[in-house]
Amino acid sequence: MLFSVTICGFPLVESCVGIIIGLPIFSSATGSNRKEMKRPHLLSALTLIAILIMSFESPLASPAGVQRRFTIDEYERFYEVLSPLHDVALTQNDLPQIRATAKELVARGEAIIKLGVPEAPRANRRAFAKARNGFKKTLKSFSGRAKKGEAEEVKESLVALSQSFEKLVDLLPSVYPRGDPPNLIINCPSGAVRAGSEVQVTADIPEEGEFVFVWRVTPAKIIKGDGTRTITIDTTGLQGQTIEVTVDASDGNGHIVPANCKFFVK
Repeated sequence: MLFSVTICGFPLVESCVGIIIGLPIFSSATGSNRKEMKRPHLLSALTLIAILIMSFESPLASPAGVQRRFTIDEYERFYEVLSPLHDVALTQNDLPQIRATAKELVARGEAIIKLGVPEAPRANRRAFAKARNGFKKTLKSFSGRAKKGEAEEVKESLVALSQSFEKLVDLLPSVYPRGDPPNLIINCPSGAVRAGSEVQVTADIPEEGEFVFVWRVTPAKIIKGDGTRTITIDTTGLQGQTIEVTVDASDGNGHIVPANCKFFVK
């Protein structure tokens, strides 16, 4: 199945770019019987466009953090592991590979479950919650069978998990807001700072709304403000090192906007 997508006006894209994308058809085999499962919407327009836009990130990093376009990371990460298992390992009856990767796939599936059900019209929430519960059950079933199940049970549970994931992804546009994500910039010091000084870094989002901020600082540590818009970083003992600051700003509805910046300690 082929889709044509045109992207204009993003960083590093001087003119419109047309992209042809082929979406695979899931095929599963149990014993001598083969059943075809179409997945025409597995990557919904929402997720597909987000992934495409992500590929055109600017390489700039300092001193102002560079915004990446929004995506629902948990779904992408789960699909990154699911796709080769279903499209390759399953069709080739590679049970050792499926069992070996099952723990990672389940962990990424549990991350999707932890997102919960976002605020949306009641009917949409109800349908999404039902699909989410179905995904949760098939994830649990696959986890158990991958550990101790017979070969056919493992394959059947992987197919069921893929189908439930498809249903969940199909409903994403009904519960997650569409449109452009907020703009996010974080500003590190433009010049070198002295070791032992305390440095403040602020996440600047002009849009209104309640955001949750997840900060990561290496190799320094945050001494104040973790989880808020502004953090304070301790640079004690870090003379001659470069500090990297990363933040993920989430509005709780699937919009996750990362940014990063760096500064030097003298």
